[in-house]
Amino acid sequence: MINGGSPDIPGGTHSVIRQLCERCFERDVKYRLSSQELLMFLRTEIRYRVKGQAAEPPTPYFEYKSAVEDEDEDEDEPSRGEYCHNAYLGWAEPIGRGGFADVYSIKITNNNDPSAITFKYGKDLLALKVLRNSRLNNEKRVVLRSLDHSNVVKYVAFGRLPIALIFSLPSLNPQTAILMEYYAGGNLNTYSSNGDHTENELMQILQQVADGLQYLHTHLFHGDLKGENIFLTADQKHCKIGDLENHHLLVDKKTITGGFRAKQGTLRHMSPEMLHYTFGDDPPPKTDIGRASDIWSFGCTVLELFDKGKVEYKTKDGTDNFLRAVINGGSPHIPGGTHPVIRQFCEGCFERDVKDRLSSHVLLQILRTEIKNRAKGQAAEPPIPYFLYVDAIENEPGSEDYHKAYLNWASFIGCGGFADVYSIEITNNKDPSAITFKYGKDLLALKVLKNSRLNNHTWIFFRSLDHSNIVKYVTFGQLPIAPNALLPSLNPQTAILMEYYGGGNLNTYSSNGYHTENELMQILQQVADGLRYLHGYGRIASKTPLFHGDLKGENIFLTADQKHCKIGDLENHHLLVHEKTVTGGFRANQGTLRHMSPEMLQYTFGDDSSSATGIGRASNIWSFGCTVLELFDKGKVEYRTVDGTVIPLECPAPAQLPTAVVVHQAKPDKQFARFVADGAYPDLSTPGGGPPRATGMGVFVGGTNELNRSSCADAEVSP
Repeated sequence: MINGGSPDIPGGTHSVIRQLCERCFERDVKYRLSSQELLMFLRTEIRYRVKGQAAEPPTPYFEYKSAVEDEDEDEDEPSRGEYCHNAYLGWAEPIGRGGFADVYSIKITNNNDPSAITFKYGKDLLALKVLRNSRLNNEKRVVLRSLDHSNVVKYVAFGRLPIALIFSLPSLNPQTAILMEYYAGGNLNTYSSNGDHTENELMQILQQVADGLQYLHTHLFHGDLKGENIFLTADQKHCKIGDLENHHLLVDKKTITGGFRAKQGTLRHMSPEMLHYTFGDDPPPKTDIGRASDIWSFGCTVLELFDKGKVEYKTKDGTDNFLRAVINGGSPHIPGGTHPVIRQFCEGCFERDVKDRLSSHVLLQILRTEIKNRAKGQAAEPPIPYFLYVDAIENEPGSEDYHKAYLNWASFIGCGGFADVYSIEITNNKDPSAITFKYGKDLLALKVLKNSRLNNHTWIFFRSLDHSNIVKYVTFGQLPIAPNALLPSLNPQTAILMEYYGGGNLNTYSSNGYHTENELMQILQQVADGLRYLHGYGRIASKTPLFHGDLKGENIFLTADQKHCKIGDLENHHLLVHEKTVTGGFRANQGTLRHMSPEMLQYTFGDDSSSATGIGRASNIWSFGCTVLELFDKGKVEYRTVDGTVIPLECPAPAQLPTAVVVHQAKPDKQFARFVADGAYPDLSTPGGGPPRATGMGVFVGGTNELNRSSCADAEVSP
């Protein structure tokens, strides 16, 4: 409704009833029928029916002008007398239906006037878009008629339908309609979803889209670029960018309106700045929305084309969660096995900072070069990737005192919302002055951040960590040539080089195979020792205490013999000063749901998050308890409500809860947070629902009050 829609009138509705309803649903109150007119309308139809003369629909026609310049620039719509051509229509079939318009393929039955702009089309099919509750001002009509490019939809004429479709009476408020050339090959989304296409065919299509987009960006930005709005000719060899009626004009490389019209666009193709402006709690007065926003959408369209019409967003746990992934700095998921050119192409589209995104001109050049190389049988080979870093902590990459480490990618370890991790070997590790020299040809782990950076202060802190149960950070730098890239990156990714531990993580360790209680206790002791170090306690303690923020089995790594463990994934840590978090609290939506403490859940999902969050080292203690349960229960962490009901992973609302009606309407994350706020707790029973373990671990994990007392002083009191 907010976006200009109206109640849906089912297909097959009688023409009289359809027209009656449409007259009731006019957005402008001036155009709605009065009750007296409605009554006369119905009486007339009933009288016809009694006589056996139900109204026959007249021939629909389209009124239009031939020349754009004939239209009055001061008028949004020409008056009735100013239309100079009537095109009588034969309706072929409906093509599509959207929130703003319906589209039909039509033939003009009286196309005999050589002076008419439609004359050259003879009896060819054309497309007629009938707008529902909106108009096109003259400025937009002039721009659309002026567009002339082989990869952009051709707009033929603009007018209105005094008698629309099969209505039995002329409309009091004729609908605005747009006549366009018709393309019978469907749209790019259905093209990619149905049938197999070669990589070369898809690259040819992409080159055409990039060519059309480069042309459009000299005039406007699209605002809703996606596969469904790119149409194919009957032979499916040529494509045309369409659905341009809601475009935004550009003046001095900026949109005339200064931003984006709220609620316009397709959710999974919208750039972060469009999402923030449309759905954010505090939309900025000025936005970065413009041509770069189309580039993000173009990247999504590329993924549609190469992944059977899908655009997925993956969170750290690998699930497709769009909003959480975008809020947390993520971008659309590029499937494994994607060709290196396409991967780098998409990564250039998905930069969070609009200044770092590739332009349509650069994207077109990348595609043309690749297609040319393929035609010669010389598809581009990826250059040798390298990692640029400095030895001195106080220096950052880019200074003159840097080292270049050439990399051999050994294997892909894992993918998350913020970073990808690879095992690598440095192939030129021969400089004794380099910090990496002592590792020789040993495997190392390289974490490549997707859309974030590390400041120098964080670098210094990580390099200072030195404990046998903490991941060893070796150095930090940049990847001028990313994994499998064919071209140097305009915006090199930040990367972190760490020691590599070949024993997997604690979650997979507990999930696969049987381990004795003594073995598990030894592992837990090491985790506790590392956590104590991070918290700034003990004889050997971190010089700058911190709390982890996302402690769980997946972030604790094992050496190859699986005898020793290391706490890792510390990049999103929070430093502690005077036993309080420096930032004043937790960053919303950081953390793993079933390992988050009640105060973290309240701050992230609560409706009344207070400035004093209570988040600190004690929050890690709750997460540590959940990690204990992972270790002793095959990687699972289950919760029960206060009455003992198990909360499944999908977290529906149990019917017996008094809050069920309220909770059931919430998202699963918020449902879970509500359960915990109401007293739900991690399940301490043995697998199968038996009593708590007699080993004392149940007392240790469940009764964290004593342990929390030693850490509660650091819980935040004020920001």
